[in-house]
Amino acid sequence: MSAAVTPGVTVTEKINEDGSKTVTTVTIHEDGSKSTKRKTIRPKKPRGGTSSTRSPAPAASKPSGGGSMEDALEDALSGHQDDETFENAVKRCIPSEFLLFASQDDATQAQEAHYAAKLFDLPNPKGQAGSVATSALVQYLYQNYKSVVSDGGDKPLSCLAVLQEVHGSMKKAAGQFDLQPQISYSRPLGPPRLGSKKYEPFYLVPPGFEGKRRALLIGICFVDDEPSKVLTSPHNDVHNVQQFLVNKCGFAKDDMMILTDGEGATAAPTKKNIWASFQKLIDESKPGDVVFLQYSGHGGRMLQPGSGDLYDSYILPADYKTEGQILDDDILKDLIKALPAGVHTTFLADCCNSGTVGDLPYVLKPTTTRDQEIERFFDTDTRAEILEAEAKGKQEREEYERAKLERKKQRELRKIEQEKAKASAKAKEEQDAEALAQQLVGMNTGGGMPMMQMSPQAMGAPQTHTYNITDESEVAVLSKKHGVALSLSPDQKACLQQGGTVTLSFMTQQPQQMQMMPQQQQTGMIMMTPEQAEAFKKANGGNLMMTPEQAAAFMNQQQAS
Repeated sequence: MSAAVTPGVTVTEKINEDGSKTVTTVTIHEDGSKSTKRKTIRPKKPRGGTSSTRSPAPAASKPSGGGSMEDALEDALSGHQDDETFENAVKRCIPSEFLLFASQDDATQAQEAHYAAKLFDLPNPKGQAGSVATSALVQYLYQNYKSVVSDGGDKPLSCLAVLQEVHGSMKKAAGQFDLQPQISYSRPLGPPRLGSKKYEPFYLVPPGFEGKRRALLIGICFVDDEPSKVLTSPHNDVHNVQQFLVNKCGFAKDDMMILTDGEGATAAPTKKNIWASFQKLIDESKPGDVVFLQYSGHGGRMLQPGSGDLYDSYILPADYKTEGQILDDDILKDLIKALPAGVHTTFLADCCNSGTVGDLPYVLKPTTTRDQEIERFFDTDTRAEILEAEAKGKQEREEYERAKLERKKQRELRKIEQEKAKASAKAKEEQDAEALAQQLVGMNTGGGMPMMQMSPQAMGAPQTHTYNITDESEVAVLSKKHGVALSLSPDQKACLQQGGTVTLSFMTQQPQQMQMMPQQQQTGMIMMTPEQAEAFKKANGGNLMMTPEQAAAFMNQQQAS
């Protein structure tokens, strides 16, 4: 990628030429994977007739064919329209038929019934407790089992009728708790796609599905968790569902996988085992097969990072504290979209916030008085397209990390070069100071240019010098540079040894006038009075420096005059 990889959600909007709006949601997950969802928001179409004959309704007007302006606004904000284009897109990305019966909507908690056998008249030889939704559904299915199996002989029940009947039983059992089960499906559940007041039949074994009947039943009581998390009903839920499937729906025990926790469990419901069981169903299922999934345990939802008000639903495996949740996005991608075409699956999810734990596109609620609802941001990409995008995102992240590492290496190389340049400059400064010191010594011993000796009156005003040093070696350099004797106190030396900085301040004086020493054969140096020096300055353009020959000629001239 071209930017830092940080978990979160980025949402962008684009207004199209036809007035619709395309919303692109890019999600960077905790594991570094990336998913992209694009939704097109179009104006509300009025109800009534087929999708091909309806025209967009004005935003401020009441839609024809029933409904309210609130309904129109809700549909206008949806990312999809309930039309043939959307249905075909769903069939493309979910080849199989997949129905989810959720015990609650996304905002409601599940409830246990500790006297479920009495409340619901269930054949429950394992005990009294049971989850309210599972108990109510199983009771209703016992009463109507010939209707949910295609070869049972009775007229099929509609999904809406099953949902409403089960909801009524749940309300009686739960009392003050307002439980809200719902059904979602990979195919249309009701109007407008199925016609006016027509709803999808509720089948566990639909007509034409004469293949193998498989089941995966998961019940987690969290027996090893803290007391507040321990549940009573999931094991009984599994037992009740298993008995119903075997006795009334033609399922064989040998074709069932059971995952429960606690004593006597044959297979632990860990995250790894749950996904392995999902994969086994995917690998073994063939067109014409029927699958029944059950999860009874803890569920929940959490805000998508950076999304504002969008949630992810999840179910918990037994080892959630170390392995984490099983998210709805992963269930949709790696289970629902992975099942082959021609397979019919029913998933009973009895846990808190389970309404969209499958992220399915078509939704029915027991209180519906109008059309089915459409999942706003349903991802119509196929599993292969999602995996391809994830692989591309992984490659982009790897390229970014390589580029980031290369930039780090370049910064380190530049730092090394700067340190080398600094050391070289310091060494040159020390060499220059040493050369200057040697030159001064040579002049004092008669080598090189003659030295002019200063009288106290000829010295200029004192100058103050201040240096911040970090190394004791700099003291010698400054001493040589300014011709002064500098030294450090013990405290200053200790400060430098601890990596600190010491400030040195000292004063020097610069010459204003110079008087030449009298010429001496042994040194080649001469002296002159201030008056002679001033006369020489005037004769020599203000310069006091002279060769021994110039000085001798000048002195001879002065003596002759």
